[in-house]
Amino acid sequence: IRTHRNIYLWGPAGGGKTHLANAAIAQRHLDGAKVMVFKPRELVNMFRKSDPTEEAKSMDQIVSLDFLLIDELGISKFTDFAIGIICEIIEKRSYKGKRGIIITSNLYISELEKKCQDDRLSSRLSENFYFLEINPGRDFRVPQ
Repeated sequence: IRTHRNIYLWGPAGGGKTHLANAAIAQRHLDGAKVMVFKPRELVNMFRKSDPTEEAKSMDQIVSLDFLLIDELGISKFTDFAIGIICEIIEKRSYKGKRGIIITSNLYISELEKKCQDDRLSSRLSENFYFLEINPGRDFRVPQ
């Protein structure tokens, strides 16, 4: 994260992906960076407005962030609209040289593509992200 790389953390539920991502984002926030954390549905709902001016403001806000965390990508159903919004965010941040996106998911990129039934998102992720599997071998939420 110190190099402002985009990171895709994936692995089974309860492995600590969100905890790790939030810790990294919190540190950047403490350093004065502009950061936001979203579940995919929250992010997409920002753009479900009828006013194009408000949509443009929301996109500009997200693109200008120093760090963005999209937590649990792939946990809910993908619509064409949702895929389009997430792809647009990745593209616009990339064009402006804004690195610093962390995405967590239970799905590896090939599984994500299969779930989306669309290759646009997986293509952009492949080009712009470093993939890191988080697999501690157990679910930390389940008592041992």
